[in-house]
Amino acid sequence: MYSKEELKKLKVEFWESFAFYCEVQPYLCDRKKMWILYNTKVKGVELKFDASRHGAQVILEINHRREEDQLEMFERLS
Repeated sequence: MYSKEELKKLKVEFWESFAFYCEVQPYLCDRKKMWILYNTKVKGVELKFDASRHGAQVILEINHRREEDQLEMFERLS
């Protein structure tokens, strides 16, 4: 098991190397980035990331209080 500091360091290293990887890919160099990691300014929608030795996960969570709003956001995203 990792300590909190070791885990934090691993996550920072992963995201920094991922950003570097995206910068050096020839087909990504001149393209505008279509993804945002934070500060999406969409109320009730969160992006969560988890990276481990076995892989990485990206979770899109819709958490509006009203179910109607959740369904509307889901329809917009699909």
